[in-house]
Amino acid sequence: MKTIANFLVLVLLATTFSCGKLKLPEFGNSKKSEDPNIEYKREYWPDGETLKTEIPFLGKNKHGKAFNYYRNGQVRIELEYDNGVKIGEGKQFYDNGNIYQVTPYINGLVE
Repeated sequence: MKTIANFLVLVLLATTFSCGKLKLPEFGNSKKSEDPNIEYKREYWPDGETLKTEIPFLGKNKHGKAFNYYRNGQVRIELEYDNGVKIGEGKQFYDNGNIYQVTPYINGLVE
């Protein structure tokens, strides 16, 4: 298990360094939130500038709207969490911004 974890770290670093820029996942609350306790985990594409993933956390749990982006900056996936549980409509998009699929969630389960 430890070997797999080390391998994944190396893959992440190799991907990050492929453009000569280092942009590791970061935590912070620079994005406006109604709750000052919300922190956002952000990951970037290898260019170091284009956002790949943005997930709000309340403590150790995902809490709020999380996004995954295509390289072109368009939203790929939008999910909402309430204290670690998926709620509302999960949305998947094509890279041109059109909706591909909508999945309703109630208490973490597909409706």
